Amino acid sequence: MKLTKISNDFTVTGQIAVADIPEIVAAGFKTLICNRPDNEGHGQINHDVIQSAAEKAGLAFHYIPVGGGLTMDTVKTMKAAVTQNTPALGYCLSGSRAATLYQYAMQN
Repeated sequence: MKLTKISNDFTVTGQIAVADIPEIVAAGFKTLICNRPDNEGHGQINHDVIQSAAEKAGLAFHYIPVGGGLTMDTVKTMKAAVTQNTPALGYCLSGSRAATLYQYAMQN
């Protein structure tokens, strides 16, 4: 898992697996945000599987999928998610959508 720190409160990574959850907790993250739509790619782990493992480990979890463009509702939802319980880790296929959505959220 390659982590890219965007701010003191937000970091991004590519697709994660259930096996990554202990490392995420050990790194001190409090919130996990999935910005990748389910069924986007072959062999992808859907968010509900990750969500279950994350919540069992004590992480807050938010599913805010981004596919086909951003909406103001998505931006507002992201802002609420990343400011509630930090630090937060956002993930998607590569981390790019999570980083972009975060940047839009912090501007609005």
